[in-house]
Amino acid sequence: MLVAVRKHDEITGGELHGAVSVDPDHAAPLDDDVERRAIEAGFLEPPRRMQLEDAKHRTLETEIPQNIAEKIHCPYDKRRIPSSLARFVRRAAGTMRSEAEGRHGRGQAKKKGSTTLKLTGNTILITGGATGIGLALARRLSEGNQVIICGRSEAALHQAKIEVPTLVSRVCDVADAASRRAMVEWLQAEHPSLNMLINNAGVQARRDFTADPAIDTLDQEVAINLTAPIHLIAELLPTLRQQGESCIINVTSGLAFSPMADVPVYCATKAAFHSFTLSLRHQLKATGVRVIELAPPIVDTGLGGGTRSDGAASRMMVTPEQFASEVLAQLAEGKDEVLVGIAVQTRQMGEALFERMNSRA
Repeated sequence: MLVAVRKHDEITGGELHGAVSVDPDHAAPLDDDVERRAIEAGFLEPPRRMQLEDAKHRTLETEIPQNIAEKIHCPYDKRRIPSSLARFVRRAAGTMRSEAEGRHGRGQAKKKGSTTLKLTGNTILITGGATGIGLALARRLSEGNQVIICGRSEAALHQAKIEVPTLVSRVCDVADAASRRAMVEWLQAEHPSLNMLINNAGVQARRDFTADPAIDTLDQEVAINLTAPIHLIAELLPTLRQQGESCIINVTSGLAFSPMADVPVYCATKAAFHSFTLSLRHQLKATGVRVIELAPPIVDTGLGGGTRSDGAASRMMVTPEQFASEVLAQLAEGKDEVLVGIAVQTRQMGEALFERMNSRA
């Protein structure tokens, strides 16, 4: 027999609802699969089953708040958990609320002990810097810094220099080992004060594995988006570590956290680059090399050859200039994870957004 009770306990804007059971078997109604996902998502610690020791051995049950239930894909009819776990849910919900308040709709809150990034007096290399968000960042960073851009197109680099005369340019295909190594040797000889690397170069291809997955361009997409920047980091680390303070900024994507199904390889490479960035930051934390992740939303550029994922039409785009302004504001705040636009939501909700993002009207 269940007796309804209500507890007013504010959790991310909602209420906890509960029921008292006289049946001790109701101590753990959350099924194993849902409980496992809750633990993996960080919302619950491994359960310690405790019962209220009163004359009737009553056990209080509590519902998981709706927003957390959705995050762990928990069916509505299985949202009840023992009260002994409720404090873990409250703790997780409180953490979520604090993080949300710290973001103010933007990137990750500034971590304890982090310092603001020096945004002037740097020597900066931006790969893929002749167009799109690379050029927008180069334009803004050229005010007070020496900015070097590289790319595969000599014509695009020439046009970028017309727009921003102070830029230094270098033709380089970062996915080609010989071209990349030649640039690294040139940088070491001509720009030994290099202290900031922005791995921005990227390509995107639509691939339909029910028809034509365009396998002939697969290796190039993986190389430019993932393996080339990893090689470049390894080759430039000795130079970066010679500086008093230096920085690596890896450009991933909001799609690293929740992919668009029609650009599957692009999303997979960005997810892998996100993972690599976390590990690199951990490995270099005791050095003078800071590692920052920059996750753009959908930006109005020529990425994908002028054709974007079908999901892009229903998503708010930002201009490269808007994007660059937001990035610099967050870097000035000392953030190690810069999220812009819809990337905030994809980072917070991850794969829970997948069906919504990939639905077709």
